[in-house]
Amino acid sequence: MPDTPLDAPAASCKVVTIIGMGEVGTALGRSLLARTDMSTILCSRPSEASREAAAALGRELETDLARAVAEADLVLVCATAKALDGICGQISGHLRRDAIVADLTASTPAQVTAAETRLADDPVRFVDVAIMGAVSIGHAQTPMVCSGAHAAALAEMAGGLGLNMRAMAESRVGDASRLKLARSVFAKGMEALLLESALAAEAFGFWDELQLQFENFDKTPMREHLDMYLRTHLRHAERRHVEMVASETQLREAGLPSLTTAAAITRYARTVDLLAERGKPPDEIRDHGRRALGWLLEQERQGRGPAGDRPREDADEDV
Repeated sequence: MPDTPLDAPAASCKVVTIIGMGEVGTALGRSLLARTDMSTILCSRPSEASREAAAALGRELETDLARAVAEADLVLVCATAKALDGICGQISGHLRRDAIVADLTASTPAQVTAAETRLADDPVRFVDVAIMGAVSIGHAQTPMVCSGAHAAALAEMAGGLGLNMRAMAESRVGDASRLKLARSVFAKGMEALLLESALAAEAFGFWDELQLQFENFDKTPMREHLDMYLRTHLRHAERRHVEMVASETQLREAGLPSLTTAAAITRYARTVDLLAERGKPPDEIRDHGRRALGWLLEQERQGRGPAGDRPREDADEDV
């Protein structure tokens, strides 16, 4: 980015350009177009789908990216990750001074950093934004996290526009994308586990009953569930490993593949092997979520071979 200070008022926003008319761009467009204190431009590559999306919002699609961003205070790039570099190339040299360019694509940290570099000669503020929820549920209120030197300015501006965005403190461009990928291990992994669990339940005719058993997750805040898993993992990894082996056996009996279940078995087996090799940590570590996580991280960084096959035993009742 240029050395000249970029000092436009953080919350000053009269023109917003949305690039990309997929689910994210459409959700944000619907919310921003409802405002009477600003102007919203819908922009995308020319296609029947994008034109129909814009028409559904009562607007004509702008297909000239350079023209679309010329007066924008805020540019929300809601296209695909593979389109990000090309978009930056097309808008470079056409952006107004102090404009914020926010990347909402599902790009990797490397792609986001490259996009920032692509706009380095433009007097703009580039911010990395990660969408941290399901837009199909949260719509324009879906939580978002942003990172980079100008993240706070974007979060303030977004808040003024009614968007749900939080800035990561002391962050760099790429950090929000890294955070999203770490979250995806859980969120997308949970989806994959749900599919395997649902397939097993449906095969035995228990899917409706299984959904009732998930009500427990609605009664306790997610953060408490997460802490519980972390602070009990080292103590109960062996028993949970046994239970997952039994679950895999049931999958196979139903003629179903063990994919995510097999990965869970490997994770538990690895922890059991680490405890056997390195010794169990004291209770003040083993029974504390954050300390247990730190202990596991230290052991993983020391390196070891893959977890081996472990014999099946009778599963004890556990979480």
